[in-house]
Amino acid sequence: MKIRHKIRRGYSYLVGSVLLAIFLGLLIGTAEAQKEKVEKSELPEEVVTAIEKDYLPCKDRITWYTTDKSGNIDYYIATARGENMNCESVYNSRGELIQARTVMTNIKLPSFVMQSVKDSYPGWNVNDTRMVFRDFTMDRKHFEVVIARDDDEKTIYFDGMGKEVSADEVRDRPFTEIKRGQVPGQVVNSIEADFLPCKDKIRWYSEESARSELYVIRSTGRNMNCEAVYDSRGNLLHSKTVMTNVKLPPAVMSVITRNYPGWTISEDKMVMRDFDEEQRYFEVSIVRDGETRKLYYDANGKLVDSKEVVG
Repeated sequence: MKIRHKIRRGYSYLVGSVLLAIFLGLLIGTAEAQKEKVEKSELPEEVVTAIEKDYLPCKDRITWYTTDKSGNIDYYIATARGENMNCESVYNSRGELIQARTVMTNIKLPSFVMQSVKDSYPGWNVNDTRMVFRDFTMDRKHFEVVIARDDDEKTIYFDGMGKEVSADEVRDRPFTEIKRGQVPGQVVNSIEADFLPCKDKIRWYSEESARSELYVIRSTGRNMNCEAVYDSRGNLLHSKTVMTNVKLPPAVMSVITRNYPGWTISEDKMVMRDFDEEQRYFEVSIVRDGETRKLYYDANGKLVDSKEVVG
């Protein structure tokens, strides 16, 4: 997979208060285009008006981004963070919402969801809870519940009515699987360049709506899952790569050994976003005497707040 930042030729999962969007880094135009932080005054008035209307409860905490300060800007990103909350959304140059995602953490689950957990998973403890809703509508919400028992930990999902569903059922928008020949040429070229090491294992999906036409690409390899979203012109909107059972950097191993003597690493992952080595972190699960903890580090062994890696 081609790295779009400093390590373009290096080899590098998946795809997922007010917002944390699926599109966490718009790269528009050329392969070198990067998300650029800007001042509010640099955005078109119609974009600012749309964003501040959607972000009304926290409009004074917005951070503004464009896809590229130089030249033709197609998309704008707005982010906001609060206590137990992460927010991000993507708009086009006309101020039309492309997609938004809201993640609220450590929430009190509705009683019907808690009852479903108790009925279906007796003996399991709830370790973490999240509510996710999309495009500023509570009609598109679901709950994510992390449960643990002994040394085992897993995430289960419930729709807004408390029915348990699969991860695929709550993953962003429903997409239709299509054939490579149904994808525009410029989209195919961008995708196959990014997915070069595993381009023969790509599965192609599309979604056409009143807002936009999007293409989702998924590929699975040994200990690796990849997912990316492109627009109809082949511009990368978002990608996430997850590699499991990786060799942790020495700095991460050193910090864990020093700070958690007697604990054993049960699982580890490397997560990278937007094909960017600087947007990667390591998720490490450790266990001791039946207790499980999940830790997040950057490549230098610096502890990362779990709020920064939601989604």
